[in-house]
Amino acid sequence: DGTDTVTQDFTIAVTAAPFVNTAPTFTSTGLAMGTVGTVYSYTATASDVDVDDTLSFDSVTLPSWATFNTDTAVLLGTPDMAGDYPVELSVTDGTDSASQTFTIVVPEASTTTVDLVVFENAVLPEWAAWDCCSGGTQVLVTDDAEHDQAVEFSILGAAVVGFSARESDGAVGGTPFDASAIVDGMITFELKMTNAPDAGVVDWKLKLEGPGSAGEVNLSTSVEGHTTPILDTWQTYTFPISDLVAAGQDASAIHLFMVFPNFDQAGGAVFRLDNVKIISTTGTPDPDPEPAVVALSVFDNAVLPEWAAWDCCSGGTQVLVTDDAEHDQAVEFSILGAAVVGFSARESDGAVGGTPFDASAIADTGTIAFDLKMTKAPDAGVVDWKLKLEGPGSAGEVNLSTSIEGHATPLLDTWQTYTFPISDLVAAGQDASAIHLFMVFPNFDQAGGAVFLLDKVAVYESGASTGGGDTGGDPEVVSGVENTADFGEVLNGGFENGLADWQAGAGASIVTPNSGSNMVKIVVGNGGNENIFQAGIGEGVFTPGQALTVSFQMRGTAGPGGVVSGLLYTDNVGGEPAVTKTEELLPLALNADWTPYTFNVIAGSPIASGVSIRLAAVCGAVAGCTVEAYFDNIKIAPTTD
Repeated sequence: DGTDTVTQDFTIAVTAAPFVNTAPTFTSTGLAMGTVGTVYSYTATASDVDVDDTLSFDSVTLPSWATFNTDTAVLLGTPDMAGDYPVELSVTDGTDSASQTFTIVVPEASTTTVDLVVFENAVLPEWAAWDCCSGGTQVLVTDDAEHDQAVEFSILGAAVVGFSARESDGAVGGTPFDASAIVDGMITFELKMTNAPDAGVVDWKLKLEGPGSAGEVNLSTSVEGHTTPILDTWQTYTFPISDLVAAGQDASAIHLFMVFPNFDQAGGAVFRLDNVKIISTTGTPDPDPEPAVVALSVFDNAVLPEWAAWDCCSGGTQVLVTDDAEHDQAVEFSILGAAVVGFSARESDGAVGGTPFDASAIADTGTIAFDLKMTKAPDAGVVDWKLKLEGPGSAGEVNLSTSIEGHATPLLDTWQTYTFPISDLVAAGQDASAIHLFMVFPNFDQAGGAVFLLDKVAVYESGASTGGGDTGGDPEVVSGVENTADFGEVLNGGFENGLADWQAGAGASIVTPNSGSNMVKIVVGNGGNENIFQAGIGEGVFTPGQALTVSFQMRGTAGPGGVVSGLLYTDNVGGEPAVTKTEELLPLALNADWTPYTFNVIAGSPIASGVSIRLAAVCGAVAGCTVEAYFDNIKIAPTTD
């Protein structure tokens, strides 16, 4: 107070503000589609709003054929048989974690015929490896067990590279290939980029050329949908021949097969090509194929009065347009702002006589499918697209990227088919017994500016009756086949000594029907996998690169989710690696009658221990799945003219 002073002592305790950690989230969508014998690759990505957090990936559940690299977050592998394979991945910031689950669906592989080999293990005189302009090199290299010989292209500057059948490019005896009889066939090859172009991430091309014509497409338009080659990773690319014909190629005369980065941006690229072929679908047809039964047609060629084309909010248009021969009538949706669009069975939306569709009887087995072609992307660019069903009091929504086909996003000016199990929409909240809205759209708030076509919008049943035919039944009434005396290098290929010389699962047995000739029978049920296996075939007899013929007879039946698969391995037991090459022989459609199958293969290298064959019956996790298969007269021998 000017005379006396009083002090006050106290401590201010300052505590750290409570830290609230935010868990990371996955920003990528799992690829839901795989192919037997084709490399599957999915790169997981995630983000965290806590900018200083370091994210770590791990795997919880993986298919037996796949591995997950925790450093690169790449899920990689080659499916060896058809089935549904669950995947669970995780990401953590050290405090909190998030998981991602999806199922990789690997359908039964097609049976194909190789119509043209451009390169497989050795450069053919009639197809010379070639660089148009840069002076780069083309050399044979050994890569891995599956790619024991590949052509490595090193590009020094602007160029196109590939294989040429022209004498001026070094081909000997080459002539233009005529693919006019198989324009519904496919062009396929495997590519591994070992050094990216100096320009970085650029478009890559497939180009065919012949006298007076040429056709070119982006590699990103392949059936597999790879956006760009991945460094040090083999990827399979498949293209319909019709795509190249549509781009200008005359199918009757092809003398250049080219794969390359953009011409002006190719310099510095180093990559390998293997198994360059043209193939077409063949095989013995199923005498009683299961029909695709349409349970509901929402749109096909004409707008139905009971299903009105509709825009919820943006005031956009829905008009009938003619597109191509397959889509001679389609509905074009033009979206002006935030909206969902599709087809409605409600009178308030313009439907006449529409009622909610009851799919409860096929909720576990049915599928929803449609064809979509985007002609203008949303103004927001690349966004998620949705399929949404709605009924009185319920709704279910999924991303289009979760379709069975696994398309990541609609491609510009390209028709794509999308198929979804009804059960996926039910799991997302839709009551299967009452569906009155069928919607396809970009993200609601990002839909403005999008223009796209829809066609063949339908709900399909599955598990329909296949009609008459042998259902397996009592093996005593199965007519057999007479065993041959010549099984090549296979021991006991006619099973006259039972299962001697064969490794066999519990589901395999020897039966002797009325013919008096033994055969092997393999039976599996839901989730089963049984096989017969023989190793050391042709040990010391077969040589590296030798042409071999594999043949056998087979008959049987399979329910939904059931397949028969076959693999032939070239063995080098004691060497690295033990299996030097794998050939896929099956799966094939099972026939009620005995059917002969023949496969021409090339032995791998090295082949110290001969070859092995595995024939299996496999049932996916499908209720009621059964497979009953019979094999006889299994033979492996050198190919003869």
